[in-house]
Amino acid sequence: MMVGQSARATMDDNIVLDFSGLFNTDSNTSRLQENCLPKEPATQLLQYKRQREEDHKKCSEICREYQANILKSSQMQTEILKGIKSGENGYILLLKASKAISFMTGNELFYKQVEADINAIHGVGLKQKVPLEKLLCSAKTRLELLKKAKDKEPDEDTKRRIINAIKAHERRIIELEDELKCTEILVPPGGDVKISGCSGHRRPLEKRKNNAP
Repeated sequence: MMVGQSARATMDDNIVLDFSGLFNTDSNTSRLQENCLPKEPATQLLQYKRQREEDHKKCSEICREYQANILKSSQMQTEILKGIKSGENGYILLLKASKAISFMTGNELFYKQVEADINAIHGVGLKQKVPLEKLLCSAKTRLELLKKAKDKEPDEDTKRRIINAIKAHERRIIELEDELKCTEILVPPGGDVKISGCSGHRRPLEKRKNNAP
């Protein structure tokens, strides 16, 4: 059957076949064009591609950071084992262990919290030597940085603020040095604890099992 001829054919009295859709070239062409068109505009496809590239980049960075933290944690564990064998102070070992945990979990706040609590409770509060030494070292380091900043600062108002901070650090260093002197425990033959440079009631030393002086 050619184009232009009747698109209807009668099979018998009751059945009529309609072929009009087969010979409608306009509708066929539009349907083919519709199927060939992309489902998404080009701009959306470009955005999707860029998003995938950014996600891939972020994943790569996370993997690199994770691998670096695993390596740091392993190194910290080695330092802890060496420190135990060499008799390193328990506070230092605790800080190193906390640092290793922070590396393994990716939680930096955990180490900072442990360090702050040790400095505040065992150092400032209980006046124990190692935390006080750590506080003193940190104060001296900050003091040196402030002095360098003062020499380079052109603004007089900012320099005045830095000078006030320097004076506060110098006072704090003197306080920490005095507190460290109080941690030098001397055990006399009588068995009572005396702390040089400190006054007040002292807790008596418990008797040793071997009754040594």
